[in-house]
Amino acid sequence: MSTALALVASGVLLTGCGSDPDQPTDTAATSSSSSSTSSTSSSATTPADPNAARAIQAVKGLEATSDKLYTTPSMSNGEFGAYATGDVFKQRSYSLSQARSAGEEWEGKTKVEVLTVTERSDTRQMVVACLDLTRVSATDSSGQPMDLGKRYRQEYTVDKSDGPGQDGKWRVSAEKATTEC
Repeated sequence: MSTALALVASGVLLTGCGSDPDQPTDTAATSSSSSSTSSTSSSATTPADPNAARAIQAVKGLEATSDKLYTTPSMSNGEFGAYATGDVFKQRSYSLSQARSAGEEWEGKTKVEVLTVTERSDTRQMVVACLDLTRVSATDSSGQPMDLGKRYRQEYTVDKSDGPGQDGKWRVSAEKATTEC
């Protein structure tokens, strides 16, 4: 199985959005929150919710960083640390190292369309996005094109590092590719 297919199968996509994660996008996002003390399971909030906005920024930042790292072999995989933590950081770093060792070459950027943001707690958000890979291409070490697929629905768990000695930033702590969009 090619590296790209193995990575998609394991829930790791290799590319990111085509814009600066700090810039606003024209994609619509639906945000909802739930409270353990409420009798309702969710209520609509605006995408302007600061925690939802920070979670979206973390997702877009992770994908943009992934783009940069795959297209710029001289960059360090430590760059993932700005937007990923735990297993996501480890898996993305490992996958990048494998792709570089295999001599793969990547071009293009993925479009990230945020579908929903759901608050799980004050320090956890669930972001669901559609990743459009139609503008991304990759070749293996022999120059043969790799099949990357087209559009994937990706679920991200985004946590705020909120404990003693932590920086308070939002980072992706889990991700899973589910279906095509």
